[in-house]
Amino acid sequence: MRIFLFLSALIIFVSDISAQYNRTVVVEHFTNTVCSVCANRNPGFYDNLNAHPDVLHIAYHPSSPYSSCVLNQHNVEGNDERTNYYGVYGGTPVLVIAGEPIHVATDYSDPELFEPYANQNSNVEITIQQYKENGILYALVTLLIEEAVGGTDMWLTVPIVEKVVNYNAPNGESQHHDVFRRSGFQSGNATQINFVNPGVYLIDVNIQVDIDEAWDADQIYTMAILQHVESKEVIQASAVSPNLNIPINTGAINSLQGITIGPNPVKSQLGIQLQNTLASTAKLFSLTGQLLAIQAFSGQTSIDVNNLTPGIYMLEIRNEEGMAVEKIVVH
Repeated sequence: MRIFLFLSALIIFVSDISAQYNRTVVVEHFTNTVCSVCANRNPGFYDNLNAHPDVLHIAYHPSSPYSSCVLNQHNVEGNDERTNYYGVYGGTPVLVIAGEPIHVATDYSDPELFEPYANQNSNVEITIQQYKENGILYALVTLLIEEAVGGTDMWLTVPIVEKVVNYNAPNGESQHHDVFRRSGFQSGNATQINFVNPGVYLIDVNIQVDIDEAWDADQIYTMAILQHVESKEVIQASAVSPNLNIPINTGAINSLQGITIGPNPVKSQLGIQLQNTLASTAKLFSLTGQLLAIQAFSGQTSIDVNNLTPGIYMLEIRNEEGMAVEKIVVH
């Protein structure tokens, strides 16, 4: 399996885009396909999850108490590493919500299970794009960190997840939800990010992962979790639908050369100029994949962004020579 990581940071001092974001609640679920207790408790937990669609979920399958778990054996090191990170190795099922382990005696079907973690703000926004082509998953994780976070060390985890795995397990469970498959990082499940100066940080993490033959490619998607190194508190989390499939800024996709785009950041008119005069198309997407503008042109054109909310967008340019994707900041 090939896994490539390209991490770059750009500090942008643009006060107009400072904001607080809703913190997404994420529950990390440690379960096992041989565990009969899991089979008894998981249905109520999943019903609870379905009643809280805004809560993100990921399921890890540690090798304890049952190393014969097929979903553990697919990636023993990755599943056990995350379990040991929280100090919950040894028994299943266990929940960790927003980085906090939940007592095993807790009723996982309790409708108020997520209440203590809901309606909180974060100074970080995480957006993800993904593109699946020729058996490869490309993912662009963008972190927008606003305000001063001086001296704070953070872990960024980018799990590659399978939405539904159909498998008749020894414990009687036939469907397994949001199954952790691989980390997007080559070494370990997370990478450390350090912020030293106040400002607005724009951080891109580009990931390229071969889609394993054991996975259902249509069910594979990307998740990201950012948390404090010491406290393990989750600062922000995000995930995309398995069906999201928009172009990503990678060398494999960017084949169109000789493009000038600016100004960037932009307030009103985004100029685009090509070295050639071929019939071309420019499309502006939101980070969720929504097409916001489309322009046919030859040589040069501009896109009006006056009505767009300040933030990050993706510009795609295509003609018969190829295509290119650029990140655009509107302020």
